Amino acid sequence: MLRKYYLLSLLTTSLTASLSAQAPKFDNVWVMGYNWDTDAQGETYRLIFDTFPPRLEETPGALFIMGAYASICDSAGQLLFYTNNCRLADGEGALLANGDSLTFGWDFDWCKLYGYHLHPMHNLILPAPGKPDSFYLFHKSTYVNTAPPVTAYQNKFYYTLIDRTLDNGIGAVVSKHN
Repeated sequence: MLRKYYLLSLLTTSLTASLSAQAPKFDNVWVMGYNWDTDAQGETYRLIFDTFPPRLEETPGALFIMGAYASICDSAGQLLFYTNNCRLADGEGALLANGDSLTFGWDFDWCKLYGYHLHPMHNLILPAPGKPDSFYLFHKSTYVNTAPPVTAYQNKFYYTLIDRTLDNGIGAVVSKHN
């Protein structure tokens, strides 16, 4: 019985290792940041999963990442673009064409004032089905009522379409606020 368990474990482990080596690496790089000092903009980092343990690199870039963020890589694990729910930047940190003003209302005012979006888990980037060079950014907006009692909640769900064939292969936002 122990021998069968051992063989089953060995087969499962080798099959899993084989499959993971062939999987796309869309989530290979996570761009994130923090700010402990309210007088400073903070730091932006990339957590890169191409080695074990993962590498952490400080990253200069166009976006300040604090709460909301998302990133996506190509199938080889190279960072394509990332967002802080205010703007979209390419893998080098430069603003994508039409990649500014992803939000409006209270969110836009916050982004304009502080340079980042406060609320975490507001973004998700996925490849567009049937369009290998297009991606969807799904993101939420926040409604804030500042009159007592102060309330805040996510009130809308949007998508933004990014086409990587535009702007010499860097990519551009072709549709937003949908």
